[in-house]
Amino acid sequence: MESSVWKVVQETLGSRHFGVGIDLGCGIGNNGLLLRDYTDRLIGVDNDPFKVQVAKFNPSYSQVILSDVRVYQPPSNTNAVFMFEVLEHIPKSDGRNVLERLSNIPFFMLTTPSKFFPLTFQDGHVTTWSEAELQQFDFKTKVVILPLWLKMYGSCIMGVREH
Repeated sequence: MESSVWKVVQETLGSRHFGVGIDLGCGIGNNGLLLRDYTDRLIGVDNDPFKVQVAKFNPSYSQVILSDVRVYQPPSNTNAVFMFEVLEHIPKSDGRNVLERLSNIPFFMLTTPSKFFPLTFQDGHVTTWSEAELQQFDFKTKVVILPLWLKMYGSCIMGVREH
């Protein structure tokens, strides 16, 4: 995660602390290093077998699971879901299903680029999300401006749903 976005994530999380947190779409686990201080137990989930094997060496995670975010069902005692830069990689209908299916999680934070950026490799972006679309799922949103060297992205949207 880009440092200017992480700063806003930290400000938003503040002194919150969660029992069980899920890093949904954890990749190789970089965000786990940032999230570990906010949870008692952090579970990483990704659909790439290689990335899961790398993330298993990250001591930030209590467990790393090979699963597709579109079908993964968190444990019933999950307090928080973090989904950074994942939503844009799945079809919009699947993304809506994920956001709806996980609506019972007390705290849900996500980020997604604010404009479409088609990539040429397997993990390319297939959708873009607007603030209004995320707000339909009860997320409070804010736009985070990225530094000049990331001007191709321009900004990202952070969404937080809490109940």
